[in-house]
Amino acid sequence: MKNHPRNSGLRLLGRCLPLFLLAVLIVESFFLFRELPKAEPVFPCPGVITADPSCNMRRDPNTSREVLRELRRDVKVTVLSQVEGEAVGENNIWYEIQYGNIYGYVSQIFVRLEAETPTLPLPPAMNIPGEAEFRASLEAEGFPADYQAKLMALHSQHPAWSFKALHTNYAFENAVRGEYRPGVNMVTSTAPPEYKSMAETDFNYASNSWVEYEPGWVGASEALIAYQMDPRNFLDETQIFQFENQQYNAAMDYRHGLAAILAESFMNPTVPVSYVDTSASQQTLGLSYVDLLVQAGESSGVSPYHLASRILQEVSPKGSDSVSGTYQDMIGYYNFYNIGAYGGSDPVYAGLMTARDGISGYSAAKNESFLFPWTDPARAISGGAVFIGQDYINVDQQTLYLQKFNLLSRFTRPFTHQYMGNVLAPEYEAIDVYKAYVRMGALDEAKEFLIPVFASMPAQTPSPTGGGNPNNWLRDLWINGKPIQDFTPEKFEYRVDISSATRGIYVQALPWNQESSVYGTGVYILKPGVNEILLQVTAPAGAVRQYRLCVVQGSETAGVDPKALPQLKSSQYKLNALGYLYGADPAQGLNQAELIRNSYPVPEGYQIDVVDASGVSASGPVGTGAAVRLMANGRVLNEFPIVILGDGNGDGNIDVLDINMLFSRISQLKSQGGTAADLALDVNQDGSADVMDLNLIFQQINGGAKISQTLVAKNVTQR
Repeated sequence: MKNHPRNSGLRLLGRCLPLFLLAVLIVESFFLFRELPKAEPVFPCPGVITADPSCNMRRDPNTSREVLRELRRDVKVTVLSQVEGEAVGENNIWYEIQYGNIYGYVSQIFVRLEAETPTLPLPPAMNIPGEAEFRASLEAEGFPADYQAKLMALHSQHPAWSFKALHTNYAFENAVRGEYRPGVNMVTSTAPPEYKSMAETDFNYASNSWVEYEPGWVGASEALIAYQMDPRNFLDETQIFQFENQQYNAAMDYRHGLAAILAESFMNPTVPVSYVDTSASQQTLGLSYVDLLVQAGESSGVSPYHLASRILQEVSPKGSDSVSGTYQDMIGYYNFYNIGAYGGSDPVYAGLMTARDGISGYSAAKNESFLFPWTDPARAISGGAVFIGQDYINVDQQTLYLQKFNLLSRFTRPFTHQYMGNVLAPEYEAIDVYKAYVRMGALDEAKEFLIPVFASMPAQTPSPTGGGNPNNWLRDLWINGKPIQDFTPEKFEYRVDISSATRGIYVQALPWNQESSVYGTGVYILKPGVNEILLQVTAPAGAVRQYRLCVVQGSETAGVDPKALPQLKSSQYKLNALGYLYGADPAQGLNQAELIRNSYPVPEGYQIDVVDASGVSASGPVGTGAAVRLMANGRVLNEFPIVILGDGNGDGNIDVLDINMLFSRISQLKSQGGTAADLALDVNQDGSADVMDLNLIFQQINGGAKISQTLVAKNVTQR
């Protein structure tokens, strides 16, 4: 959404998970009191989670053992066996269960066993494609084999369902990187540690606490984002509804289904809608909520089922202050979808300000098209539906999945303009949609599912597991017993100049978390020139963080005032904070060794040399990894490696070889710094090598815009 920079609010709302839990409790609470089957169960058999609102799936049948996943009420599992374990209450029976590709244990008191439903023969009148024919249709769509197996199973259960592949053209790991940004994907602050991000922007290492982007919501871990983004983890009868096409279908009669969805909610489906106007007077519309939702669907192009489910998800089946018309001084204003309700201490009030004033930054005409101000339920439901349709459903974000993970929209940038902040929202909402279809008896009706397929994928993306303290930050770093002067935990790259008389160094490091281990400390024998030392800090939870030392042996600046040495200054070539040289643009012939030498005048007694990556004095064009040396009497005083943006392999050219190199290294680059090659692959200098950098290299190779070799201002230094 354009008016909220984090696309958040857990759904534009600063959404509170308790509202969702309340919705689940009210709609399906009667399941809790069903008795378990009295007949001896035959395993394996299907089961349903009955905990309210959720329970933990553990590695062993004991409440002190590791939590593998939180399972919400009404989630379907496969029960594999029955074992004895720790008593929960007075019941010591646990079930071994399978959920997706995760295996673990849940107490018997939280699971209801269900008898297998026999597969009945289909009526002869139905023209159902055979297995071979249906598999051929999946292959024609381009579904990989591991998709096909699960879709074949769904087809056998629901023959009228159809499946369409949405080819993203993204490598899966690049798509995950695009989503793994501060405040874009969140989980509750009470989620397991492995669900929460340890990125420097998301975690406070000194206090061992996570940054809250909304009250009670913190950044999601990269592993959890990957699990939620992998469609293969959700191709079952319930979670498939993440991928249901939510566009309006004029051939459908929505009224019966809407009555079932709205039953027992504050949106009575059978009586005219009453409301409070802006003068605090009671008014009545001549239409029911079913009428309003059908009209909203027709005018917006959005499925009325989706609109109804979204309202109940946003404000709960009992309603909320967002739709009361009586909240504080916002009398007579309504926001059924909580649009604009995000941030601050009172997201409900923020949403009602949007209902009154329209969306900040939009023109008066555009706000008018959304029927602002929303002074009655009809305007709020229809206007909000038009907004959802124009900004999401009808611009290539027509599924719950695509509203959370914007991969395909032709109208917005990838990984932006996302309706939900809660990374688990598609999973939770799919359960609501599934239950609504079951209640209305419409589960087997024809439905279309749009399922993303990535250009390349790992064999699997398991749900994150672990636990324990995840803090893997360094607190202090020493060389030869002396602290590195500019050390801060958030900086991961350091250049240290060592005298040529110093043949070895002793590296020591202390983590903030005393339970973390540090690999890479100890004694190092130095070679002349650049020595790279990698330190790895591993937390008890298993997360690893890297720090890199660039130790230059042969520099006489150690223990000497740097002002006593000539300062290298050039109008064309600039040095970054680590002493890497930028500006040697091959397109302009600025990577010629002779030109670079002559660009640095130095006092008598000093010399400038340009050497190739092997340390040999160079002539002609040079590439990434070559270096400028400050020398005196044949001795190297300092060395500044050359970076040519886009030239990762160091041959002085920008071509397909560099694209291949970037593909192979893209998942390893986490922050600004690293080797000259790493820096060269970060073409746009944003601190990471990703699809944006690939695009810039592609453009230059194909005759488009040339890559700028100018060092961005924030990284410039002079020597």
